[in-house]
Amino acid sequence: MSGSFVGFDRVKRLLTMKDAIGTVFEFSLRDDTKIRSANVAEQRLDEYLERNEAGTPWKASQWISIGWKPSTDGKKRVAVSVR
Repeated sequence: MSGSFVGFDRVKRLLTMKDAIGTVFEFSLRDDTKIRSANVAEQRLDEYLERNEAGTPWKASQWISIGWKPSTDGKKRVAVSVR
């Protein structure tokens, strides 16, 4: 799934994005979620958060692609990778 980056809640580990038609989606991020951006080589989310106490690897409105799977209860989207 692709769309523009809206925000990231470090405490709740939620990433929010908006697709091309304006639908907003939230994704849960786990420690083992792989992240990558123009200024961040691929690494696990937990490693990135340990090294960077503030900010996010993505800028507002940056186009991102998310690989995801449904949670075990089927109620949430769990991000596997964010690029």
